Amino acid sequence: SGLPIADLRAIWELADVSETGSLSLGEFVVAMALVLRRRQGLGLPSSLPRQLEHIARQENRGNAAGGDAGGVAGSAPGALTPLEAEEAQRYRAYYLTLKHVDPEHLSPDEARQVLEKSELPPVDLSKIWRLSDADGDGRLSIAEFVCAMALAVRRKRGATLPTALPSDFAAAAAAVVA
Repeated sequence: SGLPIADLRAIWELADVSETGSLSLGEFVVAMALVLRRRQGLGLPSSLPRQLEHIARQENRGNAAGGDAGGVAGSAPGALTPLEAEEAQRYRAYYLTLKHVDPEHLSPDEARQVLEKSELPPVDLSKIWRLSDADGDGRLSIAEFVCAMALAVRRKRGATLPTALPSDFAAAAAAVVA
C-alpha cells in the first residue's frame, strides 16, 4: 500500500473489531476502505465509523454462525447463495466510501483496484465483471458494484460462478439504489 507502518497498525486496530488478531472478510473490506481513504490523503478516524463497523460486525456474525463456502450455514459447497437486502446495503455503504471520478459509476480501473483485493484469479474477476456490468458500458453503477462484490465474496468462499447473473442479485442490488 505504501503507507507508513504506524498507519497500517492503526488501520488494523480499527478494522479488527473482533479483536482476534486476524481479519474476517468483512473486517478486511473495512481495512481496505481505510487504506484507500488514507492513500487519498484523508486522515484516519479515531474510531470506526458506524457504517464500516456494521460491515465488519455483520461479516463476523455470518462467519461465527458457521457459514460455509457460500456464506449460509447448510448450503451445499459450491452453491451460490442469494443476495439478501442487508448484504446489498453493506456493499452500497462500501461503494459510498470509495473515491471515484464519476459519482454515478466506478471506472474499470477504480473497480479493478477494489476487486483485485479479493485476490481472485483474473479469469474469475473477468467473469464477475461480465456478469455484473449489466448494461455493458464498461463501468459499474452502484447496483452493478453490489452484484460484483457479492459474486466476489461468494467465489472467494468457494462458490461456483453462474453463467448468468441470478435474478435475486439484480433485484436486491436495484432495491438499494431505489
